[in-house]
Parts: sequence; structure tokens; C-alpha cells
Amino acid sequence: MIIPTVLLLSFLSFSVIYFAPGSAEKLLLNAKNARGFISDKTVDVYGKKLGLNKPFGRLYAHWLCSLLKGDLGTSYLTNKPVSGIFIKRFSVTFKLALLSLLIYSALGIPIGVLASVKENILCRFFLQRWRIICMSIPSFWIAVILVWFIANYIPVIPTIGYHGIKSLIVPAFLLGIMSFSNLTCVIQSKTQAVLSKSFIILAGALGIPQKIIFIRHVLKNIAAPAIAVACIDFSGFIGGAILIENIFSIPGLGLMLAEALNVKDYPVIAGTLFLLGLFINLSNFFAEMVYLIIDRRGIYEN
Repeated sequence: MIIPTVLLLSFLSFSVIYFAPGSAEKLLLNAKNARGFISDKTVDVYGKKLGLNKPFGRLYAHWLCSLLKGDLGTSYLTNKPVSGIFIKRFSVTFKLALLSLLIYSALGIPIGVLASVKENILCRFFLQRWRIICMSIPSFWIAVILVWFIANYIPVIPTIGYHGIKSLIVPAFLLGIMSFSNLTCVIQSKTQAVLSKSFIILAGALGIPQKIIFIRHVLKNIAAPAIAVACIDFSGFIGGAILIENIFSIPGLGLMLAEALNVKDYPVIAGTLFLLGLFINLSNFFAEMVYLIIDRRGIYEN
């Protein structure tokens, strides 16, 4: 289902951009020649040169045929190959998503285990309220507040622009802290379920140290769902990073897509969303395979 899913994604994205208001050739010419006057004849000639005067079906079929040959096309705006632009920008977005995942795991796993093992009422109260806050407040609004606060009170930390990995700390922390409650919820419920199993109670009755029981039995049983949830949320970090990048002015996929959308750069938009959809689907597939490798009961049940 991965291939038809990403092809459907490319078709829908191509359709939305094509039928959106505005002439692609005029927007592109305005972007390249912001100060000069552009006549309608110049716009028509430029559209024919790029092939933008073709109907939707022929335009999409041409892009799809090029895709099957391994060619994602060339950007109308920069005249550079889409694949090269994507790799350069995706490396920044991937670093941001990976750093967010590390923060997400560092917070979600220990807090989830603590809430289930120690039965800490205060910890559970905090988690319940934090889940409500994370679901109620959009991350981009908090991002704007963070940019204002750090720029005014902690100017040492960079917030705008990309100056290496240190520029990703604040947005990664934002994405991680706003999402770790998902992992915590799964860790907490699965740990409680495993601790109530008869073989765990029997192991304790036989005098096996709690540390060994936890490492050999509890962690092994909660590892599969934890990895599955983390991989799925990692896909969410990719999507969240695209939005957050525009606020922090990080030159990743977010800024690239925003620039392409403003001028209706079809090859960049369709190619980026296709590769992004393929990556996310492969991430989910990887999570499913890891789940089956760790917990082989799913294989036997199927």
C-alpha cells in the first residue's frame, strides 16, 4: 500500500496547487522580476515555455512519467534539480526531527515508567494535565512566544536562522516536550499491564530481584509498543518541523515548501510531498517490522 498511498498524495497535492487561485507563470515571473512591469503577452510566452499552459491531466501525466524514470524534475524558480534541493533541505529537517525524538524519548520513557511503578499520584496528576495542555494549545503559538521570550531575556541562545546544531535545540525541545505525553501514556499503561501479569508476580514470589524482573521481563514487553509509537510520532515530528521551521527561520523543508507554494512551483511541491510521503510510509513500515521482530506473537497470530 506504500506506492499507491504516496501516488495518491502526489495527485491530491498536485490538484490542490493547480486549481488554487493565481497563475503560476505570473507568480514565477513576479518572483524573478519583482520591480519590472510584466505584460500579459510575456506571461503567456513564459507559460508556453515551461509547459504550464497544458491542462491538468497532461501536466500531471508528464510529471508522473518523469517520476517513473527517476526524475523529479527541475524547479521553475531556481532551475535546480528537485532531488538535489530536497536532499539539502531534508537533512536540516531530519536533524531537527531526530533531536526532537531524543528529547521526546528522554522524557517519555522514564516518566512513564515512574508513573506506573511508583504509583506517584503527583506525577500522574501532572501527566493528565499536561496531555490536556498539549492537545489544547497549538505548538506554533508556543513557538512564537518562545522566540519572543528568548530573544528578549536569553539572547545567548539563537532563535532565528540556522547557525548549526545549536539553532535546533529550542525548536527540538518544543516539539519533544509537546509530544512526549503520547509515549508516556503508552509506557504507563503497558507497564501496569505487564506488572499485573501472573508470571511477574510469581517471579517476585520466587525471590528474583526487582531490578532483574524489570530489565528481563517488563522492559522486553513494553519495548515493542514503545518503539512503534516513537516511530509513528517521529513521522509527526517531520510534519511538525515543517511548520516550526517557518517560525524559527530554519532553512529546511518548511521554508522550501512555503517558497514553492507562493509561486506554485509544481515540480518542487509535488516532488517534495512525494518523497516526504514515501519517507513517512517507510518509517511506519519500519515500526511495524520492528514490532514483529521484538514481539513475535504477531507473526504467529497472522
